[in-house]
Parts: sequence; structure tokens; C-alpha cells
Amino acid sequence: RRLLGAEEKPITFESSSWLAKHSKDGLWTITSKLENSISISSAKLDIWATGWRTTAATKINEAHDSNAAENDSIEITFERGKKIKFTVEQDDDGYLIRRSDEDIAYRVGNDSGLRLIDPQEVARKQFTVRNRKLRWPIPGKLHQTLQNLVIQAVSRRGKYILIDCTVGWLIIHLGMSGSLRVLTSKEETASKHEHYDINLNNGMTIRYRDPRRFGALLWTNKEPEKHRLLTNLGPEPLHDVLNGRFLYQVLRKKSSPIKIQIMNNHIVTGVGNIYANESLFHAGIRPTRQANRISQVRLERLSDAIKKTLKRAIEVGGSSLQDFYQTDGTTGYFQQEYKVYGRTGEPCHTCKTPIKRVTLGQRSSFYCIVCQT
Repeated sequence: RRLLGAEEKPITFESSSWLAKHSKDGLWTITSKLENSISISSAKLDIWATGWRTTAATKINEAHDSNAAENDSIEITFERGKKIKFTVEQDDDGYLIRRSDEDIAYRVGNDSGLRLIDPQEVARKQFTVRNRKLRWPIPGKLHQTLQNLVIQAVSRRGKYILIDCTVGWLIIHLGMSGSLRVLTSKEETASKHEHYDINLNNGMTIRYRDPRRFGALLWTNKEPEKHRLLTNLGPEPLHDVLNGRFLYQVLRKKSSPIKIQIMNNHIVTGVGNIYANESLFHAGIRPTRQANRISQVRLERLSDAIKKTLKRAIEVGGSSLQDFYQTDGTTGYFQQEYKVYGRTGEPCHTCKTPIKRVTLGQRSSFYCIVCQT
């Protein structure tokens, strides 16, 4: 990690437990008055325990460099056997460095050099980024934009979560593996894949976790419906506009399989792979059937099946297979009601025929050859 703006003249900061000195060669040394020291140079973050040999310190630095892309933290063991984890968080003000076993933090600033930070000042920070590299980079000045804004409403369009912040909107997408949790201020520190926090003045924190980093956090000053990611989305599946007549009109010239079409966000938005499979089963339509060869009557049954399937999934908390959790960390239970999804070779709940599997649009599709035609 490159640290900018180190002063050339000697500077010293001191607290009850830490002593910070800056030497003429551009090296910062943060020394605990208890047992260990941390050195920060103008070009690199070095962490080691007092008395370690140079080779040991080099290995620690190499380990930190190799982990920095995914996890800006390192755990080191001091000579007395005590393990301490240091976490480095980067934002536009510089680097915030925390020690896990003490309620203390210090900042190396891009313009202001280094300063120790009151823990309450750290707690008051309303937006914390640990990794900006999601599907699109998190905007660099977002922590300044969000300062003291009031959340007016939270809504959704397709798979995009929309947070109205009075003067603009946060747009959140969870990607393939993302989740949001609502935490109290006293709960656990961030783990490896938890990339940002939105801290509220009621003491709660909205924390984003995403192992694959396919999600997104964006800001817009315009109405979100005009954003390039939302402007061409189809109707919501639970809205009245989605019915047999609508599907019949938009699918008349679509010769691809019906399952691919109902998962196309330009046709209807928000129907994922699991719910497309289950809806087609309840409608009695094979996922492989050409979309433009299905009658309006059958498409009416399909639109009804989509609505009923999604409403039932919402009632039982969604499907928790690998990555989906509620905001309090609990799982959903809809996977216990699957009729076809993931049941290859198992008997159909209706006719006992083994469930078949086929790949459509690079996604697994499941169906009963008797109940679905």
C-alpha cells in the first residue's frame, strides 16, 4: 500500500498507549508502550514485533502484499505468543489502520501525514469501504456525498435495491453471491469478504458481503428509472401489467425457449433461475418449448404461476442454497418446497416420473416430461 504526503520534518504524536514518530528519511514508527511496534514508510506498510529478525519481518510484509487485493488485514504473532490482527481500510482521506484487540485506530492521510484517532471519531464515520473493486468500482467520493444525508425510502426495481437519500439515490445490486446484513454497533468486526459499511445514526450498520464481488454500489442524482442499468428493464413480475396478453404480445417473434425469455430482464424483470423452473412446472410448460409457439391461454397460466411462486417464496424467506441470507443472517426455506429445481432423477411429486435436467442459456433447467409439455 502506497502512503502519500509524508512530511520531511520530524513529528511526534503521543497518547497513553502509543508513541508515533516521523523521521527525516520519511519513516513513521508507531510504538506501543506495552510490547510491540509498527513501522510505516512512505512507500510501504510494514508490521512487525520488536525483536524479530529481518527475515521474519520480510515474510510478514510479503504475506500482507499477497493478501492485500482480497483482504486488507494481517494477523501476526508476537514473541510472547500473542496474536494480533491489524486491519487497513483505504478511502480518499488516506488509510485507517485498526488494531483488533484495542479500541484504538490511527490514520495515515494523503495530505495530513499521520494522526492518532479517537475511537468515537472512527465510530461516527458514516461510510466505510474496505474494497472498492466490485463489478464496477465504488465511487471514490461517496463517503463525502453520503455525509449527514437522510434516508427517505427504500424500494426495488428488478434486482436493484434503491435507497432514496433526499438529494440522490444509492443503487445496490447483490450480484451472484452478495448479501446485506443489518448489524448493531456492538457486533462483530468485518470479515474477509465484507467490502463496505453504511453506518446509520441510530447505531445500526448496513454491511455488504460478496465473496465473488459481482455486486455493485452506485450513486445517481437522477431518478433511478433513468439510470442506464434500469431504463430498459421490463415490468415487475408481481405487477398487473404482467399477464397472458402481455407475454403473448412480446413473445410473438421470440423463437428461443420460453425459460430463457422469462429470465430476460427486458421481457420481465426479476425472475431468477430457481423461480423460472418452478413457475414453468406449475404452469405445465416445458422450459425448452419455443416461446412464440405457446398460446395466450397457457401464457396466462404461466403469468399466474410466476406470481404465485414468487409470493410463496417471499412468505417463507426465499431460497438459501449457498449465499442467500436475510438481513439478520437467517436463511430462507423455499428450497424445501422445490418441485423440480435441483431434483434430477428424483420422482416428480405429481406423477413419480424422474425429473430431467437440460442446459438452456448456460443455466440448468429441470422439468417433468409428463407434467410439462
